[in-house]
Amino acid sequence: MHADTWAGNAQDGFGAIVSRIAERARAFGKPVLVVQGDTHVYRTDKPLSQGYAAHGVTFGVPNLTRVVVQGETTSEWLKLTIDPKAPELFKWQRMQR
Repeated sequence: MHADTWAGNAQDGFGAIVSRIAERARAFGKPVLVVQGDTHVYRTDKPLSQGYAAHGVTFGVPNLTRVVVQGETTSEWLKLTIDPKAPELFKWQRMQR
């Protein structure tokens, strides 16, 4: 997705999106990966592991991981591997052009 949905608060229009992602990821119960590109600064985190009060998410979603990729001004790209047989479903590497 091309938006940093965790950058603001519940009134910025992203609260409903973050809440829905949290609800569906929690119900799914398996690893969920969100890839974003809006802020263009590489980051990996678990933004909902303890909930997210700014968007009204009052429960933890530890199975959701977020990766924010670099922007078009960098020579970097992200190589994503998904292997359902591996202990870690998602793996990624920062690669240089």
